[in-house]
Amino acid sequence: MARAHIEVPAKNGDHGYVPVLLDLDDAERLDGRKLSIGSHGYAQMWEAPHVMLVHRWVMGVTPGTRYRVIVDHINRQIHDCRRSNLRLVTPSASNLNRDITRRELPIGVYKLPSGRYSAALKRQRVIHRLGTYDTPEQAAEAVEAARAELDRDAFNTNTLAA
Repeated sequence: MARAHIEVPAKNGDHGYVPVLLDLDDAERLDGRKLSIGSHGYAQMWEAPHVMLVHRWVMGVTPGTRYRVIVDHINRQIHDCRRSNLRLVTPSASNLNRDITRRELPIGVYKLPSGRYSAALKRQRVIHRLGTYDTPEQAAEAVEAARAELDRDAFNTNTLAA
């Protein structure tokens, strides 16, 4: 059976209010406390002496547990704090419930404001800028060639023993 829910307004800086979905019994437990939207985008409230994220408060996660306990929004809507949308998970499980942005260009290829394409590759914390190209295919070829060159000795057993 679905639980009754309500939209509770949360102050969003100078941008007015954002509705936060809560189960009716959790909204009553607020007992007059006001909600706001933090810089991280999540609903929060003052729970003396801490600022508490609403989804963690709903699930009974005590302050100070930091990220050892993750409260995951099942439908990925961070302002939906109904119990049916929340679950306690490990950090790894939480990462599995993320939106992955689809990349249009190959890795290492970036579109420049001029309309041309830049190629770059990072190895051992060093960025290798490979130049600019007219097409994304040319830039991708440059990235692949550089990758082959830079990684050529990575698995060579003779260089590992030296």
